[in-house]
Amino acid sequence: MATLAQLRVSDPDGRASFEIVVSESTTMFNVHRVLQFCIKPSQPDALIDSKAFTFTHVASGKEVRGPKSTQLYRGNPNAKHAAVEVGDAYTYEAAGKKTGKERYMLEVVAVGGGDDKYYVPRCVSGNINLDAVNRKLLTRRFRKTGPMASKKPPEVWCFAGVSNAQLMASHLAAMQQSLTGF
Repeated sequence: MATLAQLRVSDPDGRASFEIVVSESTTMFNVHRVLQFCIKPSQPDALIDSKAFTFTHVASGKEVRGPKSTQLYRGNPNAKHAAVEVGDAYTYEAAGKKTGKERYMLEVVAVGGGDDKYYVPRCVSGNINLDAVNRKLLTRRFRKTGPMASKKPPEVWCFAGVSNAQLMASHLAAMQQSLTGF
């Protein structure tokens, strides 16, 4: 069982607001990738990976060092122990040649245990196209190369006559499960 964190993400203009669930061991680079998938699911991986990005811990004002390899649970420089805590907040900024500068606020709203094999990361709520985002996140492993570069949805036993669309709908519904139960 892994420790999962639910992050509320919002932009200063109020155009986008959504919540994602990630493992606390996810690197800040992969949090950046998840955020970019949520903001614009049609972006190619190469464009996302080429964007410069920073995470700044709000309470300390310190930028997270080594965001490519720093794990989420190590992002808070003031933490007495290495763990994600409810209330941790970050400012996320990304800039690309074609996309301009983007700025979002991230806040940890829930922490809990769960299986991170299939439905993590996931987008659980928001004013974005949840199905498009989760369809992409469902098959993305967040490793660039090698045999584990992509993943498959969990195998499901079902009765004859169940369509692929019905199976995908059940996977997408499972991906919208919040850690808070709402």
